[in-house]
Amino acid sequence: MAEEVIGFLRLRRLLGAPKNGGWEPGPAYRSVLTEAAMSFYGEQPLGMEWIGRNHVEVHRDWQGYFAIEAFGPPLCPRCRRPADEEACLEHMDEWFEGIEPTLCCQTCGAEPLIGDWVGDCANAFGAPAVTFWNWEELRPDFVADLRRTLGGRTSVVHTHM
Repeated sequence: MAEEVIGFLRLRRLLGAPKNGGWEPGPAYRSVLTEAAMSFYGEQPLGMEWIGRNHVEVHRDWQGYFAIEAFGPPLCPRCRRPADEEACLEHMDEWFEGIEPTLCCQTCGAEPLIGDWVGDCANAFGAPAVTFWNWEELRPDFVADLRRTLGGRTSVVHTHM
């Protein structure tokens, strides 16, 4: 699956030369950025163009992805109420080992797997995965295509350190 993801990114010319265990942005990287991200900088270089850690990594092995300072509790897939933050962190050790915990909604009582909760500022685990280091906001249609290429259940995690 990771090779398919790399092929997907190469086809779109998003991967350049090797860099930091991944690839620097390829020649078409601006094509997948939102108009808002592009217009924010006007005539100035994009933030990702002057930040050295702006590469893309494709991860093959199971690992965790953490929102860190951007953490926001995910929403219950049934009633859309936010999860208890402490409960989100309670079973991280299990998830690290590949056992996905359930999370009980304090409002409606639903107990879905934590990866089925909704939100892009929570934590997630899995493989394969893609990290876009310090890229500007990606277009939703591109993210949807990438998620289809990854297959199965996927999550988006926005990280801020």
